Amino acid sequence: SGVLILGREGGVKLKTSQQEHSFGYPHQLGHHERSDKPGDALISVVHLKAGDIIIKGSDGLFDNLSEEDAEEIANQVRVSQV
Repeated sequence: SGVLILGREGGVKLKTSQQEHSFGYPHQLGHHERSDKPGDALISVVHLKAGDIIIKGSDGLFDNLSEEDAEEIANQVRVSQV
């Protein structure tokens, strides 16, 4: 899972890294004893402006969506809202 924040003027403001214990072993919240806890999460502080776009998704999204594709889609959304 992660977050991608695109600035209103274009470009990537933030892309969080995958949180994994090791390759293919991602952090996972749960209620059982060995699950990761909310306190294990990465914390990022980003100053947002009106018009910035926040994309939150699973690793399945970010494994298949490049930053360039995300920016292209965001630009299409911006144009359609004018």
